Amino acid sequence: MMIVHKKQEKGFTLIEILIAVALLAIISAVVIPNVTGYLGRGESAAYKGDSRLIQGAVDAYYADPATKIGGKKAYPLKGTVNAEKTSGGTPVGNGTEWTSPVTVGTGFFFIDFDALVTAKLITDVPGSASADNKVGATGSYTWYVDATGKVQSKLALDRVTTGFVDGVYP
Repeated sequence: MMIVHKKQEKGFTLIEILIAVALLAIISAVVIPNVTGYLGRGESAAYKGDSRLIQGAVDAYYADPATKIGGKKAYPLKGTVNAEKTSGGTPVGNGTEWTSPVTVGTGFFFIDFDALVTAKLITDVPGSASADNKVGATGSYTWYVDATGKVQSKLALDRVTTGFVDGVYP
């Protein structure tokens, strides 16, 4: 008597495929929020790094005797915006110097990154800086100096939101 063997078909059953899909869904449900959190923390850290770098450069520019205008210390500033009545001062001359004492409530002043690069206080414009700070820049934040000399930022698109915004960098 002759024994006939049927060829077994190779492949996955429907149950095996459903189990694999379910496992992938569970894994992605755990991994995706963690990755998103890491990216958000990275953006926040990069923003804080830019803020510290810019503050240091602005302070060094202000302290440098070579950057005085008319014998007065000056910040690296360009232009003013009064839309939100944020703390600021009154520009004198070419707009890179404040009156003393600084009047609060008259606006804020954009940081001129070209002046900081020219003074060799930074090597390049930070990626977060918008075109408000440098023509051709594409970042999301307008960096400015308030009345106390503190570097701050506003979201370039809406001019109302200040500081770091989750998910927006540069």
